[in-house]
Amino acid sequence: LARSGVEQVLGAGHGSRGAEKRHGGHGDQLKRPTCPPVGQNNTLWHKWFDDGWKQWEDLGGVLTSAPTVCSWGKGRLDVFVKGPDHALWHKYYNGSSWSGWESQGGQLIEQPTAVSWGDERIDVFARGPNNTLIHKYFKD
Repeated sequence: LARSGVEQVLGAGHGSRGAEKRHGGHGDQLKRPTCPPVGQNNTLWHKWFDDGWKQWEDLGGVLTSAPTVCSWGKGRLDVFVKGPDHALWHKYYNGSSWSGWESQGGQLIEQPTAVSWGDERIDVFARGPNNTLIHKYFKD
């Protein structure tokens, strides 16, 4: 999310409690496990479907909320979480590999939620300080 804008809107935002994306017979599931393997607490786990479900893989990070995911195009996944510093954190899949985690800043009170309503466009919403709705967007 190199190019983005930030605005605060009055009100409160509430996100979903998990994340799943399906595209043309292929699916991805992302979660923060409630009973992760020892040493893997509060990291992002990913499982995908491609002619059968693949094994869970650990994508790292330190999550303090459930993930939210959206896609602005074929082969693309963007994942957003609230980190231990209460900032918005982002990780993406570009069709061949996962990026590292990058902070997008802000002070989130609850988990974010994300939506894409056009090619190369993502809008992320979360409840911020004083019950404001925080909005951040990316458009390529």
